[in-house]
Amino acid sequence: MSNLIAALKFKIESMRTLKWDPRHVAVEEFVLKYGTLRLGRALPRGIRRGPLKQCYMNAYKLADRRPELNYVEGFACRLGLPLDIRHAWCETKDGLVVDPTWRETSEKESYIGVVIPREVRIRETSKTGYYGVLWEGPWESPNFKLMENWTTASGGGNETSN
Repeated sequence: MSNLIAALKFKIESMRTLKWDPRHVAVEEFVLKYGTLRLGRALPRGIRRGPLKQCYMNAYKLADRRPELNYVEGFACRLGLPLDIRHAWCETKDGLVVDPTWRETSEKESYIGVVIPREVRIRETSKTGYYGVLWEGPWESPNFKLMENWTTASGGGNETSN
C-alpha cells in the first residue's frame, strides 16, 4: 500500500521542485490529508462490473443502486506499479472496497480516497454534467470550492453546502 502514498508524495515534491503552480497537485494533497488508505478485494457476488475507463460513472451508478455503499474518489494503483491513477469506487460502511470498474481486483491494489456524501455527489455532478466530483467537468480542474468547504468544516470530511 505504501507504493500509492509514495507515488502521490513524489508527484507533489516533483511539482514543487519544478516550481509548478501548486494548484496542479491540490487534489493529491487533499486526498493525502483527508483520505483513507484501503486494500482492494474481489468484487462481491451480485455486483456487475461496468465499462472500463468509466470509473466515475460506474461507481456513481452503483452507489445509487446500492445505498448501503459509499461513493469514493481518489487514487488507486496496482501492486508493484509506482503510478497513481485517478479513480472512483465504492466502499461498504466497514471500509471494504467495491470496485465496479477494474477487472480482477484483489488485495494487490491499493486505494486512497475520500467518501463523497450522496447529496454532495448529486449536487456537484448536476452542476457540471460530469460524474467526477474532485475534478470539475471536461477541463479536469480541481474542484477548489468543494475542497475549501471541506477543509473549513469542523473536523474535515464534513463538507458543507455552498
